[in-house]
Formats: sequence, C-alpha cells, structure tokens
Amino acid sequence: MKKLLITMMLIMAAAFVISCGSDDSDDSCANEGEFRCVNQTNVTLQWCFSGVWTSVDECGSDETCNAKTGKCEAEGGDTGNTGDTGNTGNTGDTGNTGNTGDTGNTGNTGDTGNTGNTGDTGNTGDTGNTGTYANPYGTATLNFTVDQIGNESDPQDSTIGIIQSAFASGTYGGAGENMQPSTAQGFQSSAYYYVDATNGNAVQVMQIPIINSAGGNPAVIMSFPEESLAIGELGVSLFEGAQAVIYIVDVDWNAKKISCFHAFGEGTANVTTLGDVTAHGGFAFTGNVTWFSPKNYDQGQGDISSQLGVTACAAK
Repeated sequence: MKKLLITMMLIMAAAFVISCGSDDSDDSCANEGEFRCVNQTNVTLQWCFSGVWTSVDECGSDETCNAKTGKCEAEGGDTGNTGDTGNTGNTGDTGNTGNTGDTGNTGNTGDTGNTGNTGDTGNTGDTGNTGTYANPYGTATLNFTVDQIGNESDPQDSTIGIIQSAFASGTYGGAGENMQPSTAQGFQSSAYYYVDATNGNAVQVMQIPIINSAGGNPAVIMSFPEESLAIGELGVSLFEGAQAVIYIVDVDWNAKKISCFHAFGEGTANVTTLGDVTAHGGFAFTGNVTWFSPKNYDQGQGDISSQLGVTACAAK
C-alpha cells in the first residue's frame, strides 16, 4: 500500500485563491454577477466577481460588447438577440425542473437500503460511511490549453490565462452528478503561476461554472508544483511520488474559501506544451483521473478526511 503524501495538502491550501491577480487597482464592485464593458486597447467585457471587476473576454473588432447578456456578440447579430427570445426557450430549462425528476434519484436513497449492509459489517459506524460514499467516486477527462499562463502579480483586470470554457468533464458521486451542471450559463477556466516560499511555487488551474451570473459549484482545482513540471506524463495523486494534485470542491463565494471537498483524483496528466511559467509561457495538458471521496479513499485508505484536515461534502 502506498503512503499518502500529506505534504501535498500544504500546496493545495496555499494554492487556492479565489481572485488571482494584484489588488493594486481599486476596481471594486458591489453588484455581484453584473457585467460591464470597458474601453481599453479593445473593448473588454468585465464581470463583478468576489467584489472585484474581473475581465472575462476581449471583444474583437467585429464584435460588440453586450453587458446585458454578458457576451461579445457579432456585429449586426443583435437582431440575433431576438434569438435571446429563443432563450425564452430556456424556460424550457424549467424543463430542468423535470430534473427534479432527478429527485427520483432519491430513489437511490433506496440504496441506503445498502446501509442494511451495515448490518453485514456491524463493526463500526465508519463502515456505514464508506457505504455512503461510493468507491470510486466518479471519473474525469482533462483537456486544457492556454497561450499564456497568468501570474499572481498581474493586475486584477488582466485576461491572461483565462479561457471561457471548462477543462474537466465527467461525473462524481454515487449518483453520477455531472461536473458541468446543466444550470450553468457557461464555464471559466484559468491558469496562473504563484510564488510560495514556504510550500513551493506552482501553477494552479481552476474551473468554475457560472450560475446566475456568479461563481457556482462544483469547482475543480488542479495544482502543478513547479519542481515537477515537465513535458510528458505526470502522476496525479495524493500518494507518494505524485507530481500534481486535483480536487473537486464546493466554494463559499461570499467568504472566498472552500466549504467542502467532494473528491480527489488519482490518474495521470500528459503535459504537451510548457513554456516559461514564470513569464506568461504557454501551457497545455490532457489527462484522466478517477475520483475518490476523502471519506472512502483509494487503496483501502478509508476515511482520510481528518488526516488531510478537510471537510468532506455530503455524499452524492
């Protein structure tokens, strides 16, 4: 049995920063989720996120910045905005309330009949916990590419390292929850390099769903220690010898902190592009991981949440 690499958690704790970038610019905002258009070199679409105006897209010369829809739209395509009335088809999203049919998944609570299996164990209540948290807890496919990595010293309104798409797809939990919730209006992924004299420098990649024009859940965070970064296959794990770590979490966006951890990933990442990460170099990787809840971890580790010092999210 491999030994858990608990020290990786120090990197994880240091890496998680909701708002990357320097706070030198006093671009604070009050209406969370609001969009605005700012005239810079090109017209930039900004989003009020965690109390700060954050650039999310730079509109092209043939595009119009639309603060109402939160998009850079093709010129003359505004009539296509009547297509937004097609968005009233989003009321079809109320059909998503049909997803409340997913509450039919609460029929999975019938799986709690498996807790009847705890009658098999009868040993400890912990075995009841492992019965609640599936093992494995899901899988994910990774695919990320950015021309330039951001840097923690970049100004707050910098768009370097940010892309308007998800890099991780798959499911988590025994019920197979989608990592990309259907309620999301879009996804934002970002990569930036940060310096940590105590735990080591690293590149952090983060994915968040945009729900109701604000940060949503779950978020995916991946950290690559600088000393381990190299072209080729890297081990993604909490175990000894790991070269990267990935986890899926729920975030308290008001407090700007992780509220709980759904799972950590075990697998590999294949780095295909690696520029000078300290100077906005390019970065790209693909990969696959299997999720494991900290309440029922891989290789018979069981409940490691106390070892890691993390709060596990409720079982899915």
